[in-house]
Amino acid sequence: MNQLPKYVYYLLIAQAFNLIAAVLSVTVSAIVGLKLAPTQALATVPYGLQFLAMLLTTFIFSFLMKRWGRHVVFQFGVLCLFAAGFLGYQALLKQDFWLLCLTHFSLGLFLSTASFYRFAASDRLSSELIPKATALVISGGVVAAVIAPVLAIQFQKVKGLPDFTAIYLIFCGVALLLSPILYI
Repeated sequence: MNQLPKYVYYLLIAQAFNLIAAVLSVTVSAIVGLKLAPTQALATVPYGLQFLAMLLTTFIFSFLMKRWGRHVVFQFGVLCLFAAGFLGYQALLKQDFWLLCLTHFSLGLFLSTASFYRFAASDRLSSELIPKATALVISGGVVAAVIAPVLAIQFQKVKGLPDFTAIYLIFCGVALLLSPILYI
């Protein structure tokens, strides 16, 4: 059997969504941070907290996946992405820098879980299909490289919303799309 199972293609889509969220985050975090920070020196703290969350939890999530399965941890990550979108939306509405920090910490939790998509692709596969599956999932980055900048430009300013608010709402939408995809 030389054909990849359907779940690998789902993980390709999930990886594209993951990297869309990551690219949107890097695009707006410092700009919004500068807008909301009490001082310019703190503008990149939200993005730094995003990486701190990833650093602190990637190892932990690997153990939790072994104990509870990938599905549970992936769904937790989706919840964190939705929370990040909602919190980011609220942070901009309320002009609350510390809420923005919590937003990006939550986003870091999602990105930490999403870093395992490429490994999930190789589960239950024969050794000759593993490189093909891994490469396919990683290629989701190409999709994100095309889509994310367009989203960032198109949703930077949306009538009736503060600048960049719609980008955080995109995180909520991506989470809603990801949850059923990751039900593998």
